[in-house]
Amino acid sequence: MAKFRATRFLIDSNYREKEGIPALKQAMSRAWKGMAQETRETFRAMGQLIAMADGRKLASEEKAQLKEQLSDLVKAAPMLTVFMLPGGLILLPILLKVLPFDLRLSGFKDQDEIVPEGDPSSEGEASPGRETPPET
Repeated sequence: MAKFRATRFLIDSNYREKEGIPALKQAMSRAWKGMAQETRETFRAMGQLIAMADGRKLASEEKAQLKEQLSDLVKAAPMLTVFMLPGGLILLPILLKVLPFDLRLSGFKDQDEIVPEGDPSSEGEASPGRETPPET
């Protein structure tokens, strides 16, 4: 998968024609799919909250999904605030790289990056893009 490079896209016409436009289309497609996934998850969570308000008990899997989606909504608020600041469009990706924790919503993570909690195959592995502290 080719990574979109904005500066090179603006400067180099050969890159723009051969690699840049397909990479941009792919990045836009991933963003669109992530937004669609988040919208579906939010509507599902709303239904679960309404069911809870009506007195229905949720299954443990439904509770886990609701917890994850509420966590995503809590993450979205500060990201939207930063995005609305002057220069926020530039600042947000920088913050996502610099902060020691992951602020990406679940719909924007690659499926191979999502590892269920308690998965024995994930023990001892670092999450992608994050360094593990050296063992002492």
